[in-house]
Amino acid sequence: MQLIVDSFLLISFFIMVAAFSAYMSQNFKISTYVSATIFSLVCYIVFEKSLHGMMKINSILVPFLLIFISYLGIKSIPYVIQTGGKMLLNENSDTKFFLISSILYTSYNSIILIPVLISMKSYINTDKQIKQIATLSGILIIILSLCMLGLLSKEPLLVKKLELPILEIVKGFGLKYQYIYSFIVMVSIFTSAISAGYSFLKNISKSEKMYKLNVALICLGGILVAKLGFSNLVAMLYPLFGMLGIIEIIMVLHLFSLKNS
Repeated sequence: MQLIVDSFLLISFFIMVAAFSAYMSQNFKISTYVSATIFSLVCYIVFEKSLHGMMKINSILVPFLLIFISYLGIKSIPYVIQTGGKMLLNENSDTKFFLISSILYTSYNSIILIPVLISMKSYINTDKQIKQIATLSGILIIILSLCMLGLLSKEPLLVKKLELPILEIVKGFGLKYQYIYSFIVMVSIFTSAISAGYSFLKNISKSEKMYKLNVALICLGGILVAKLGFSNLVAMLYPLFGMLGIIEIIMVLHLFSLKNS
C-alpha cells in the first residue's frame, strides 16, 4: 500500500509539471522543455528550502477555486437550459465508457483519500457525523460536476482540441475572470506539485544526502516526462492508478469484513 501511495505522489508531481507546461504552451506558446525546466528549477529551490506555510496556501485557494467555478457554472445555467445540455452529448461524443471512466477516476482519488480519512478518525467520532460528511460531500461534488458540465457545454469542441479547455472557456466571461482563474490555477498547480513531491521525498529518503539526490532526480524526471503532454499523462496514468485504487478499496473492505467476522 505504501508503494502505491508513493508511486501516486511521484506521478502526481510529474503531472503537475506537465500541467504547467501545457498552460505555458497554450497561453504563451513557450516550448515544453523550457517551461518544464523553469518549473522544475523553482520546485528544486523550494524543496531545498523550508516549506513552512507552503502547504497552507491550498487551504485558502481550493475553497476560493470551488466558489469561483461554481459562480461561473451558475452563469452558464441559461445556456445549458437553452441547449438542453446536448452540446456535449451529441452523436460525435465518446460517451460509451463514461461509467467505467467515472469509477476509475473515483478510485484514482481514493489512493490518497483513504490515508487522509484515516488521519481524520480522531476528529470524527460517531456514525452520524460520518453520514453527514458523506452526504454533504456528495452534494457538493454533484453541484460542482454540473457546474463543470455547464462550462464545458459552452465550447464542447475545445475539450478535444486543448489540454486545458476551461482556461479558454473562461475567457468568454471577460478578462478579469480569465486573470483570476489563471492565477488560481497556476498557484494550485505549483502548491500541488510541491505537496506531492515533498511527501514523496520524505517517504523514500532515509538521510539528508539521499533527500538531496532524490530532489535532483525527480526534478530532472519532471522535465523529461513533461514532454509526453499533460492530457496524454492523464489518459495513460489515471486508468492505471484507478485500477490500483480499486485494489486498495477491495483490500480495505476485506480487512473490514475480517474485523467484523
